[in-house]
Order: sequence, then C-alpha cells, then structure tokens
Amino acid sequence: MILQSNIIWKRLSKIILKQSEKNQKLRKEQKAAGEKREKPTKDEFVKIQNHKLDQLIEFKRELKTILTPEQYEKFETMQPKTDGKKARKTRGKA
Repeated sequence: MILQSNIIWKRLSKIILKQSEKNQKLRKEQKAAGEKREKPTKDEFVKIQNHKLDQLIEFKRELKTILTPEQYEKFETMQPKTDGKKARKTRGKA
C-alpha cells in the first residue's frame, strides 16, 4: 500500500510540476509585455478564461488516470466551490 501511494505521489508531482512550468512560462510572457500591456478586450478575456478551463480539464483528466474513483471523489470534495466574486466581497468581513 505504501509503495502504491509513493507511485501515485510521484505521478501527481510530475503533473503539478508540468502545470507549474506552463504557468511560469505564461507569467514570463506577460511580464515581457510589461507596462505597455493594456486591459484585455472581451475577446482576449474570453480566450484567457478558456485557456484556464482547458488547463483545469486536462489536469482533472490526468488525475482521473492516477487516482482510484474513491480518491478522485474525495479530491473533488476538497476543492472549494465558491464564486470568485462572492469570495472577494466577503474577504475580511467577520
């Protein structure tokens, strides 16, 4: 059982590392654009959001191949299900 969990952990680490490298590359490209970068148009914003969703879908597909159905279900319940706008509005309010 421990050997199996080590194998799962190594495979998960590779997926997370790959995703992290993609994000770092994207940040470098954005930073290179620098100060001349303007607020994205609606089309650009939609393109960015679609890219994020594609990455999330790819990540979950790869995760499903590694985890058992029970483990994946537990992973899904651990993910926060809050609306971004709600979370920002309620931040700091008690």
